[in-house]
Amino acid sequence: AEIAELRALPNPPEVVVAVIGAAMSVVTPRNKVVPVDVSWNACKRVMSQADKFLQLLHTVNIHDLNATAVAKVEEEFMSRSFFHPEAAANSSVCAAGICKWVINVVRYHHAYDHVRPKELKLKKAVGVFLSEENRLLEMKRKQEEMELRLSELTQQFEQATEEKNAAVHRQLETMRQVELAARVLGELRDESENWRRTAEQHEQHVLSAPADCFVAAALVSFGGAMTRQQRA
Repeated sequence: AEIAELRALPNPPEVVVAVIGAAMSVVTPRNKVVPVDVSWNACKRVMSQADKFLQLLHTVNIHDLNATAVAKVEEEFMSRSFFHPEAAANSSVCAAGICKWVINVVRYHHAYDHVRPKELKLKKAVGVFLSEENRLLEMKRKQEEMELRLSELTQQFEQATEEKNAAVHRQLETMRQVELAARVLGELRDESENWRRTAEQHEQHVLSAPADCFVAAALVSFGGAMTRQQRA
């Protein structure tokens, strides 16, 4: 409504025309040409859609103003003695607010020009920091993977060592059993030899048993049935 009332002024004071002209100029994008016609008729055409005009003021990129437009605003408008909110307020509160906005935007532009190099350095430093941080995180991830792999290899080594120790134990036990079996076989061979001799001796005894019996019977008969005179 205030923009509509401001636009309805048929012949506004010079300060109002200067304020709207300055606002039209300062919102010019960097890649656009700064408007030359900043007459009241041109201002009214810009304000014909109040919402669009206010949206244009609200969405201007104050970090990337058109330097040519800023120079023009300072040279053609802000350099005038009447260009201040108090003077604009005598004609329109809305114009006073826009005047104050233009002044603050231009001041911020110059302040930001001093800050911009530091901001760029800060962004660069932040970029380097984030890059190093990401590299550190990647190194930590790889370290964790290596530690996990080392843990797996350690477990495999311990398991292999246990299996090797068990195999060595089985080998020693097998060798002990082989030695025991060899000793038993040796003893069995000795015993077999003894049994062979015993068997041979038994065969000899069996073969000589009848003769021995005859001899024994003869001795018994001779010693028992015959008298001394008969034996003599």
